[in-house]
Amino acid sequence: MASKELPENDQFKEYSKTCSLLFSKLSKSQLEYLQSAIKLQDDFFNSCDGLVKNQIDMFSRLVEAGLADKEKAKELVSTANRFTRVYIDWVTLTYSLATARMEFYHKIQSLANEYALKQEGAFADWLNQLKSSTKAKSQP
Repeated sequence: MASKELPENDQFKEYSKTCSLLFSKLSKSQLEYLQSAIKLQDDFFNSCDGLVKNQIDMFSRLVEAGLADKEKAKELVSTANRFTRVYIDWVTLTYSLATARMEFYHKIQSLANEYALKQEGAFADWLNQLKSSTKAKSQP
């Protein structure tokens, strides 16, 4: 039984080093992405909470100071609600765009992975054909 020829140990070391560098870089990028996403989400939630709290505080001060009657308070609340709806629509749009972008990146990455697997299969087939043709030529 013929032994298979294995690549030199240095080739394995180089391959391992390359994979390690790639994995390290990807892991760092993923961590930075997740940290940024969490910060953005916190900013949106804190901003929305602050927005509602500030509006309630403002209405309370206006009523306490006697600067707003019932009708004026209704107008202010209506205006504040419209502003809040626009803000929430903007936040929703921001998340929708980020989601669409992530889904697009996922699709591109999936296609790249599928292509790489097909190329590996084609390369393996080519090597088998080459091996078979080499064996056939070497046999009398």
